[in-house]
Amino acid sequence: MKKLVWVDYDGDGTPVVGYSDDASYGRIVTGLEMTLEDIADFCDLEAEGRNNHSMVGTHRLLAVILYNQFGRSEATKTLRMIAESGGLDEMSVEDSGIPEPWNDWKLGE
Repeated sequence: MKKLVWVDYDGDGTPVVGYSDDASYGRIVTGLEMTLEDIADFCDLEAEGRNNHSMVGTHRLLAVILYNQFGRSEATKTLRMIAESGGLDEMSVEDSGIPEPWNDWKLGE
């Protein structure tokens, strides 16, 4: 799983959200809060960068739904987990541990 961090890529003191794997291209900046909006924007930009244009905006929409349903803290934790899994466009049902996702499935008991 990737780790989200603030990275100053240009050395100009203006950090952006990035993955710690990419930090070799810049400097990790600590002590900054990463908001729900920061994470949603990052995921949508990543989807766009991968030419998954149909997914652009889905992370922002999901952020709104999670925020309205569970509040800022839980929404931020959930979206961060999605982002650290590569974003919705990089996730797959197979990676979730469901053995045969094409069949009927059920979570929990």
